[in-house]
Amino acid sequence: MRRLRRITHDRATPHPIRRRKQFMLDNKPKMPTQGPAGLSGEVADEVHPFLKSLSENIVTIIVVVVVFLAGLGGYLIYKDYQETNQEEAANEMGEILLLTEGELRRDALEGFLDRAPSSMEQSILFELIRVSLDLEEYDAALGYWDRIEVEGSTEKVLAMGRARTLSLAGRHDEALALLDELRLSVPESFDLSLMRLYASIAETSGDLETAKATYEEMLAMSQADVAYVKFKIARLAEEIGG
Repeated sequence: MRRLRRITHDRATPHPIRRRKQFMLDNKPKMPTQGPAGLSGEVADEVHPFLKSLSENIVTIIVVVVVFLAGLGGYLIYKDYQETNQEEAANEMGEILLLTEGELRRDALEGFLDRAPSSMEQSILFELIRVSLDLEEYDAALGYWDRIEVEGSTEKVLAMGRARTLSLAGRHDEALALLDELRLSVPESFDLSLMRLYASIAETSGDLETAKATYEEMLAMSQADVAYVKFKIARLAEEIGG
């Protein structure tokens, strides 16, 4: 048989397969890497100015927060106090109206007015006016009218109420003068009510001619009770002619 000759390689010369493997390892593409130190360095560079600013202004920030919380707490306490005070005042007002009348009610309301919340002052004054009129204390009622402060159309209504009180106090000329002034500025929707009051006060004062002329003027108003107005005109005409 023919003997195969063994092929041998010089130990100093690398095997071809090993050479290829080494070549691939040596020429393997290297991926860009960023170690933890590099990443933390960049983040630190960005965060550092913020931390520095925060540390420099920390006292101011704390003061602002404390002041805000103190203000908020104070407001909440004040609001709670106001609501509680309002509820207690409303309960006291209800007890006065329920348990008193006449002079006792007037005195109780007078004492309550001095310590009641400002938001209730108008309601108390109106009730004092009503009680004073019931007691025929007209000067006192006029004093309460003077303490009521309103604006707009409500002011016109209050002026009419004050005129009625002046008339009840026997001060008819002042009442009619107030209504004359009011007629210059009152909205048209108030005309009929104002004219009716004017005629009534004029008649009460004994000025029948003025009362009759006022009722005749009312006939032209669309909302007037024509039958009643004609009755008043006829009756006044009889008294004047009689």
